[in-house]
Amino acid sequence: DSRRVSCPGSKGGYPQDMGFCSQTRSLQESCAKRILQCKCMTFTENGTCIYQLTYILFNIKVEVTALPSYEENEELFKEQVGKLRHKFIHSIDPGGLAADRRGVIPASGFCISAMHIWKVIRENKDLNLPAHKIMVATVRCEEIADEKLRCFMLDEGWLELEAAVTSGPVRSFGMKLSDIIDFYLLDYDMETMYFDE
Repeated sequence: DSRRVSCPGSKGGYPQDMGFCSQTRSLQESCAKRILQCKCMTFTENGTCIYQLTYILFNIKVEVTALPSYEENEELFKEQVGKLRHKFIHSIDPGGLAADRRGVIPASGFCISAMHIWKVIRENKDLNLPAHKIMVATVRCEEIADEKLRCFMLDEGWLELEAAVTSGPVRSFGMKLSDIIDFYLLDYDMETMYFDE
């Protein structure tokens, strides 16, 4: 839906005296909740198509920040630009553009997240979102850990070290093994850093 939100006392959706919308407003007030319709197709054993309509409810929060006309009010324009710049520079601070990102689920965990949302909706009408985020983090982190373990087991350095150990003591074994393990632990930490603890 690409309808333009008009400001009161404006022509064509924009105020007469401003370059953009004249006030910071949350689109959440005017759009509140949007429903995205997804058409999911499943097949029965005989090949008959069954169409199921699934509705996903989204809460959308969009803030539109206005800037006064530079030509008409240069001082106010510079002051407003300074405030907007501050919001970008300190975007992860409370009240910033990104605010607190700890509760956000990374894109790689979206599939698991969506499946769990529907499971919880079917089983219980009271959603426990913090528990949901922890569940997504747990499942996705386990998948990443399994992937890193598989990569470790196929690592050339590890395979050479493993082969060398069967023939006798290996010089600097602990240091070589630590280097390989540290590499995969760091890789794991990088991939899981955005999930809930």
